[in-house]
Amino acid sequence: MFCVCKPKISIGDRGGAVMAKCDVCGKGVSFGIAVSHSHRRNNRAWKANVRTVRVKTPGGAKTMHVCASCLRSNRVERA
Repeated sequence: MFCVCKPKISIGDRGGAVMAKCDVCGKGVSFGIAVSHSHRRNNRAWKANVRTVRVKTPGGAKTMHVCASCLRSNRVERA
């Protein structure tokens, strides 16, 4: 028998699962291979440093997902 229950992912205003992707520049997850000192290779993902912040927009304040580099370079203005 299996259990039919809600998925354990957070649903945001994007209409789907919230993932590490910047709403301003589009920076997201990049995939590659991590190589150890003994040259063992492992698949891994490097996630963007994305923060949820309230941003001033022409229509009023809005919550957006913004990466740290966009915050530092003042591409958005906090509300």
